[in-house]
Amino acid sequence: MTNDPWQSVVATVDMGAISSAATRPGASGGHDLRRRPRKEFPCRSQLTLDSRPGSLLGVSCRDISQTGVAVYSPCHALPLEQGVVTLHEGRTLRVRVRHCKRIGARCFLLGCDFEVDANGGPLAVFADTLSGVATV
Repeated sequence: MTNDPWQSVVATVDMGAISSAATRPGASGGHDLRRRPRKEFPCRSQLTLDSRPGSLLGVSCRDISQTGVAVYSPCHALPLEQGVVTLHEGRTLRVRVRHCKRIGARCFLLGCDFEVDANGGPLAVFADTLSGVATV
């Protein structure tokens, strides 16, 4: 078994598609008027979908909020698919795919909701990550 978890990744995101998507009008900027604003959270992460056991995907986080996370994935996912996002620090988040938008070849934007537990979900663990994000 290797010490580098990235040796197990079966597919990674086309980073060129992310760059072009970020320059499209409305892709970023402006004032976020949502009840639970997003916070940019660019980092390299991994995604394992429950429906595809053994398939570890290299993803790139776009942003995070109190209720979910957006990631760029090399593969599409269907709404309601469940899985685990592993952040670069080794922290894991149980997520459920809410929507999937094709950005380019080998690049899909997945909007994911956190699966909450009896203690209010994973966000208590990520208070440092979400500092500055409104708690409405």
